[in-house]
Amino acid sequence: MQQQQAQAQGFVTLALAVFEQGQETKSHLLNQIPTKPNNIQKTIIIVLRHTNQRISRLSIHR
Repeated sequence: MQQQQAQAQGFVTLALAVFEQGQETKSHLLNQIPTKPNNIQKTIIIVLRHTNQRISRLSIHR
């Protein structure tokens, strides 16, 4: 029971860390692009793809 709880807590911590890293990446990318709507849209799609890949990698290791 305690081991399961520790694993769940570890997983939540890991998920939060990945999420925060994704937020940093997103703001970093958004700061680098010119303010043309088309480019912003492309960048957001790239960031979402990047974040989804990280999340699916996490789910596999579960």
